[in-house]
Amino acid sequence: MKDIAAAIALIAILGFVAFWGWLRFRRESAQSQLLFEAQKQLLDKLGSTADAAQFLATAEGKEFLDRLKPPPPPPSPRPPTPAEVMFVMIWGAVILIGVGAGFFVGAIWVNEILLVPAAITGFAGIAVLVGLMITHALARRWGLFKKNPDGTLTRLDVDHSDNSRTS
Repeated sequence: MKDIAAAIALIAILGFVAFWGWLRFRRESAQSQLLFEAQKQLLDKLGSTADAAQFLATAEGKEFLDRLKPPPPPPSPRPPTPAEVMFVMIWGAVILIGVGAGFFVGAIWVNEILLVPAAITGFAGIAVLVGLMITHALARRWGLFKKNPDGTLTRLDVDHSDNSRTS
């Protein structure tokens, strides 16, 4: 019975995510369709080509044409600095260790079978932290970072004219 309940819960969660995505798609499609219809009706009401040319020469007509153009693509995101990557990985490791501790408490109070996921998640979090410590030590030993007087580290393998690349 517990296995069926877990499967039903998983299916319900996946179904909710799919339904939410479908609703979002429908809303965006409806908004695009409404905008298209409004613009089409406006052009139909203008009637002659002279009226349309006169309207498009005005500021409102230029704004109308600008709304017909697709929006520009968003700028590409800046790659994360080494410090940002390390902080994200540290948070992930701490979360894994916390989940492992939760499973361990569950193994003590609920069922001993929870020791297996407790060991897997806890040791995975510890392994990520150890790997980060080794990576940081090797990077400093190999001279990939320079320690600044204010205590921050600067990468030596990038262009220093970009100030957003310090970590």
